[in-house]
Amino acid sequence: MAKRGTLYIGNDHVIAVDGLRNADTGDYINTATVTATLKVSTTGEIIDGPIALSYQIGSNGNYRGTLPHDTPLELGVEYTMQYDAVGTLSARWIEKFRAAERRQDAA
Repeated sequence: MAKRGTLYIGNDHVIAVDGLRNADTGDYINTATVTATLKVSTTGEIIDGPIALSYQIGSNGNYRGTLPHDTPLELGVEYTMQYDAVGTLSARWIEKFRAAERRQDAA
């Protein structure tokens, strides 16, 4: 999941992990403890977290949490969201983001 997205300054963000699976068996993991930690990519400084992601009842390995609107993001800075899932197996992966201001472009 190492892709780059956008975090909009002053906005809440839904943090999603969809379809968490055991890589060996292919079974969905619905009982893990899943967290997300937002860090500055260049320094590793923790900006927020760990944020608990809750299992979505009735789903196949889907978890959700919220990065709050008052998270201190800086325009143009690159951030790394580190995900940790601990259950029958443990996993860690990252996703890259850049902070931006939400704006409506003129048509």
